Amino acid sequence: MPHSNRLAASEPRWPDSREELANARSVLLIEASEARSLLNPRPGVQTVVITHRRLLSANMLAIVRPDVIVAPLIAPRWDLVELSDALRGFGYRGTIHALTRPLPRGELILGELSGLYPDLAFRLLEAA
Repeated sequence: MPHSNRLAASEPRWPDSREELANARSVLLIEASEARSLLNPRPGVQTVVITHRRLLSANMLAIVRPDVIVAPLIAPRWDLVELSDALRGFGYRGTIHALTRPLPRGELILGELSGLYPDLAFRLLEAA
């Protein structure tokens, strides 16, 4: 029993993605419209913008000024690594929530993404 407590204490703790989304003032959903059902609507408090990857630009990010971005971990024509490259190139330095089905070892993916892009923060937004 004490061994498992030590193991649990040494594992990284990732912030609760849904709580962070609930507190965000501006959320940008990139080809992740299904994530709307995971948000708690707060008119006048939170803005949610839905867009496609091909419409992203530095100008769009400057206008929307998202606190957080939600995008699929893997989309039909791109993945989160490609998107992160583009977002970083546009000057984005915030949090990206990777929308995915539940994963057995999601912390491994978060660790890899964080290693590739230390100036971005990554979270998993798991949806069934």
